[in-house]
Amino acid sequence: MEEHEEKWSNWIVPKKYIGHYLFLFFCVLVVLPLISGLRYTFYGFILNVFWADLMFFIWYKRRKIKEKELAQKRRRDKYFKDNE
Repeated sequence: MEEHEEKWSNWIVPKKYIGHYLFLFFCVLVVLPLISGLRYTFYGFILNVFWADLMFFIWYKRRKIKEKELAQKRRRDKYFKDNE
């Protein structure tokens, strides 16, 4: 079975992670400037949107890999437990 590799340029946030995604954007675009006293220019705002989206994509890809590894470990442990 061929697995489709997602690319940052054309990926869509999965429904189960929309809350995390919106929280990240709220923190990057609202909370971070309030805490640090920064003011975004238009280009700075756009750059931070792209940066936050890229960081979330990287986090999502790593999480997906971890979930796959954990599922394999559970299957392996169940197999060994059943064959004792």
